[in-house]
Formats: sequence, structure tokens, C-alpha cells
Amino acid sequence: MRKTIIVGDSHGLIEEVVELVEKVIGFNPDTDVLMSVGDMVDKGPESGAVVEYFLRRSKNVIRGNHEEKHIKRIGNLRKQALDPKFKIQGKWDEGYEAVLKQLTEEHQNWLLTLPKTITFGEGDSWVLVHGGLQAGVPLEKQGKCLWLRYIDKDTSSMIPFDGTPGIPPNGVWWAERWTGPQKVIYGHQPWDEVRIENGTYGIDTGAVHGRKLTALVFEGTITADAVPAIVQVQAKKIYSPDIYNE
Repeated sequence: MRKTIIVGDSHGLIEEVVELVEKVIGFNPDTDVLMSVGDMVDKGPESGAVVEYFLRRSKNVIRGNHEEKHIKRIGNLRKQALDPKFKIQGKWDEGYEAVLKQLTEEHQNWLLTLPKTITFGEGDSWVLVHGGLQAGVPLEKQGKCLWLRYIDKDTSSMIPFDGTPGIPPNGVWWAERWTGPQKVIYGHQPWDEVRIENGTYGIDTGAVHGRKLTALVFEGTITADAVPAIVQVQAKKIYSPDIYNE
């Protein structure tokens, strides 16, 4: 029976990705579908290898906020190559530059094509997104979906993340206010365990911070009421200790 495998934030952890997808789940590239919630890059040691892995095996990958940073940088560098007078605004972290050097031109071109959301399942009853969704807003207008965490209790507008741990003043986690009708699978925010509520699944379980890499696995046809299995592997070590670093 065909499996649909959705991998959480992998952040350059190629050993853990291979262990989870191939050794534990038993991915068959001829019959199974592999997906990713994005954030394949940064923080961990082998971003280029993880991008290469998904590039060769999946047509169902979305961009995360970390891919978005590199996408913008790639675009600016290409503009500058065509026009030396073009000035790139803002600072660029040396760590991000080291990651960018791991990405081949093919990798970079692929990242530029990645969508922000993917719908799947019978009747497009499921949505894959990196950050989150605001209830009542059409997918094509979800402009903050790569970064969304907390929303204002009164206005439902996004509360920007400022690096401070905990719930911001007057904030509520976006999924607590999700009303559907689609089910949502997302990453972005590291939890100790998969967060399940109101038809949403948060599957970033902090692998790069030394916790677990998670995948959801569907068997056969994906209906609106399907319940995926949760499959996890333990990270080899703590690669990035700061869980509040965007």
C-alpha cells in the first residue's frame, strides 16, 4: 500500500533524515510519496545534502522561512551580477553564507520554485504549510504563513516573533483558533512532542536542538478524516542549542 510520508523541519540533518525515511519507515521511491514542511537548511551541518536528498526524491516540498532567507539572498546576488550598481540591503549572517556555499546552482534553482503551501488528499482536504494559517483567510492571501506562530486574541493578526520565549501579550497560538475546514500539517515551532489540535499537526519536534525528527505517515488514500501515524528518530546530538533563534 502506498505511503505518504511528511517530514518535519530537518535543518541539515541528513543522517537523521535517511534513518527516519529509509530505515525506520522504509520509503519506496517507486510507490511512496515523500513530502517536507520546509526548513531543510541552516543550523545543522549538511544543508546541501538534505536539499539534494529531497530534490531527488520528492515533488512535494514547500519552502520554510529559512529557505525564504536564502531565496531572497540568491535573487539579490543574481540581480547584482547583472547590475553591479545594485546594492543589497541588510546584513547577511556568516553562518547563512556558509550554508549558501553548500547549495549548487541546481539546488538554488529548485529552491526558487518551492511553493508556500501544498494541498493534498481527497478534495484537497489537507494543507501543508511551514508556519501556520489564519482562520477565514484564503490560502492565496496567507502572506504570513512562513512565519506565523501567535496571533492577537482580538484582531487575529500575526504577532511578530521577537525572540522572547513564551506566549506574547494578548497572544494565542494560531492553531487554537483554527476552524478548518481543511486539516493542516506544519513545522516552524519546535515542540517536545507533536502538537495536535483542531485538525492541525505541528511536527517540528526540535531535532536540530537534540530532540526528535518526526514524520507523519498516511497509508493508502488520504481522506479528510484520515489519522496519520507518528514516526520519530532521536537526533544524534544537539546541533543548535538556541530554540528561539529564527
